[in-house]
Amino acid sequence: MTAEEFLENVLAEQAAETDSDEHADLIEEHDSIATLLARELPDASPGVELGGSLAKGTMVRASFDLDSICYFDNANRHRERLWLSPHCVHAKQASLF
Repeated sequence: MTAEEFLENVLAEQAAETDSDEHADLIEEHDSIATLLARELPDASPGVELGGSLAKGTMVRASFDLDSICYFDNANRHRERLWLSPHCVHAKQASLF
């Protein structure tokens, strides 16, 4: 077995398929974040998209996280709310901290 074949096997073993529990949990959390931001900051028109390895289909089970990318309209007008609210509100509701 070559080094390349070995690495391909390792990656294949660690691939998190789209029907895996890990994938479903991350999608559920992403949807929760998007819903929360839309509810708490309606005037900012938040748009939330998946990013990182989950969006690219390259997530591995040994090491993964959730990259939710958020875009806001009129960000300057809502700077104080955008700066504080999403993190604080999400942390309280998701019991992350």
